[in-house]
Amino acid sequence: MEDWYKWFLSGIGVTFFLMLIIFIKTRKKFVTGIRYFSRNDIAHEIGSIQERFINIKKTLYLSGSDCKYVAESCSCQIDSLLKRGVRVKILVVDPNSNVPEMMSKIDPMFESADVFKSSIIEALNRFKEWKKRYPDKFEYRLLPILPALGFFISDPSSKDGIVKIEIYTAKHWRPIDSRPHVVFSHRAKKWREYYIQQWDNYWALSEAKQP
Repeated sequence: MEDWYKWFLSGIGVTFFLMLIIFIKTRKKFVTGIRYFSRNDIAHEIGSIQERFINIKKTLYLSGSDCKYVAESCSCQIDSLLKRGVRVKILVVDPNSNVPEMMSKIDPMFESADVFKSSIIEALNRFKEWKKRYPDKFEYRLLPILPALGFFISDPSSKDGIVKIEIYTAKHWRPIDSRPHVVFSHRAKKWREYYIQQWDNYWALSEAKQP
């Protein structure tokens, strides 16, 4: 046991070295507060979309091309939010504008404008139902321009709130297999505020299209 201090110091050295490796790998997360993910990785970092709904306290702002997945696969979670008094706003592309024609050129999900228009029908019916049942808590609007971003913003003023965007890049996506998803923590205060303002801008652009 005469060399106990050598074992002790070597243990500290190993621990420090491991901590240094972890910091180097995650320094962008801690320093900038901005993190990029593929669609497959995002759930591991901030939870699946269903898991994110659980912690929402006051507000949810959500947008997508048609938000069909939200309307069909997450309808129970949206119902639960609205029953709890959470204010929900959803923004989708206006199927009666000229945007669906452009959508088919950049999004592999929609081979043609008709495919998009068919896809969004059920989502719009669900939105109308929520609007009828929760007129003071639910709103949806139709965007008459081709969106550059998709949004998931929940309780933005809360320490547990999420500000995430999906950048609508054109197909094909290489070297990753999806569009980039970007998450902004409170450390990235200015960028977080920037994209919250972008949501407000998109919402205002759709004001005349409020169903």
